[in-house]
Amino acid sequence: RMGFMVLTLESEFVRGFKNYLRHDRLETFYDPYTGGFLPLMWDLTDEFDEGGCENNPIAPDRTTAERALRDHYGAKLIGLLFKWSNNQISPIHDLVQLSCSTVQDSGPEAAAGAVALVMGNISITQVTAAFAAYSETWLTEAMQSMFMSYFVEIPDLGEEGLKKTYQLLQVVTDIVTKPGPFHITAPMEFRFVRGGDSVMSGTYNTNPNSMYVNLDIIGFIDSCKSRKTR
Repeated sequence: RMGFMVLTLESEFVRGFKNYLRHDRLETFYDPYTGGFLPLMWDLTDEFDEGGCENNPIAPDRTTAERALRDHYGAKLIGLLFKWSNNQISPIHDLVQLSCSTVQDSGPEAAAGAVALVMGNISITQVTAAFAAYSETWLTEAMQSMFMSYFVEIPDLGEEGLKKTYQLLQVVTDIVTKPGPFHITAPMEFRFVRGGDSVMSGTYNTNPNSMYVNLDIIGFIDSCKSRKTR
């Protein structure tokens, strides 16, 4: 399922997301310039309707190690002409990349227009691909960017936890909608995850019932060659 709503009140957010959280999975995109929320919801199942099929991904043409030897790191770049980040020619991607990184330094009006375009692309192109794939790992292309990912513990998935989530979103909203050095040009993403005892995890917690909200803020960088890190 996909929904869309514009919210300006904490109580509206709590009421709406209580319903969305009934599903097994919830991924939400947030436009801080308009208050628009695009929640994507799905349940885990082994059954398929007429529009879906069992996920059977095509085997990669090369292993990760073989790609690294060719300087092909990460995912393919998104755009009309799909290229790896170290290919010499990728004009569509380079143009989009330059536009996104430039708008970040502009005012909130230009950034708001960029976010609106991305939200439209997600709701039509990307959601259609996800529904057709019946897979949680349907996204295979990317742009060069940096993820600013935050994990904040919340009391629960009820009213108090949702109130805290809304308040956290408003902190970012208050920053990016005012004149300043940085304005996000892609929607924020947030999801709810359970804490665990994985070492070095952002959700490490000795309480097995702990809950976190994960806030992802995307910043676009100038086009550059990818390289391995030591």
